[in-house]
Amino acid sequence: MNIRKKAAHEAVLVCRHFPNDTADEMRRIVEAGGVIEDVVVDHPLYGQLKATLQIRDIGDVNLFVAKLKQQSAHLLSELTDGVHTHTIAYDTPVQLAAIQATLRAAGYLYEDHQESDK
Repeated sequence: MNIRKKAAHEAVLVCRHFPNDTADEMRRIVEAGGVIEDVVVDHPLYGQLKATLQIRDIGDVNLFVAKLKQQSAHLLSELTDGVHTHTIAYDTPVQLAAIQATLRAAGYLYEDHQESDK
């Protein structure tokens, strides 16, 4: 049994991307040292919809993407024009900065648009 210690910190990051960018977004997060705890969307009718993910490494990313393709499933973020949040677990502020930087570089971090959308 593989027991993993719980990360020291958590942050909620707002992201936006197309469905075909999902694997890249997830890989960027785990390669920078983060764990994708969940995904949440704010649906206009149903309110907050949340799914637990627990994506910890590249193997988990590949499994998620394989299931997505195999089941021809739709992502929660497709309900909200790609906008969603992830609770990200991490151990050090350096990891969080790296996660934010790699998401920002790919154009997935939605921080710059939050104020103009209100």
